[in-house]
Amino acid sequence: MNGRPTSNGGASSWKSVCHTCPLPLAGSDRLRPRQPLRTTKAVLKSVVEQRWKGIDFKDFGEHKGRGVIATVPFSKGDVICDYHGKLISESEGKRLMDAMQEGVMCYLFFVRGRLGTKLCVDSQNFPCECHPGKDAFGRRMNHSGKASNVKPVVFQLNFPDGAKDAVLFLAQRNIAVNEELRWDYGVRREVFRR
Repeated sequence: MNGRPTSNGGASSWKSVCHTCPLPLAGSDRLRPRQPLRTTKAVLKSVVEQRWKGIDFKDFGEHKGRGVIATVPFSKGDVICDYHGKLISESEGKRLMDAMQEGVMCYLFFVRGRLGTKLCVDSQNFPCECHPGKDAFGRRMNHSGKASNVKPVVFQLNFPDGAKDAVLFLAQRNIAVNEELRWDYGVRREVFRR
């Protein structure tokens, strides 16, 4: 159903300045881009249209809020969805983060793109400008430092207007129907240690 990447890639490690905002660590631990993803047309179409098969939103109550669950089984390595937002420079992302009030949810994702370019995926505003009326699955996945089942990986996707970097979530293991999809934000505050 979903395309599987066939390339090799780097590790993801994170720390946080704001309580919910993942930041890459310096040096070799940054999330690095993989080689171009040999995508099926379905994966590329899902990124462009923000229509992902096999996942849905679920309200987990007051403590956790809204999250994402699998509605079909996924195999290890399957593409689940992307972290969708406006691609901006790292410095612009840091300016946005510095302007946020303490305690405000942060949907800025800092990555290293092609050729080592420091980037930020700004998913603060939703719905986004390019998909009015839609919420993005990637920004709604909850955190788990101990029980994450998906991981973010930077890929270069070949869009009709040229190659662009994108953060795709891949299944870290087999995922069952109705299982919540979670990833490690890298945040080490007590409130997120679940």
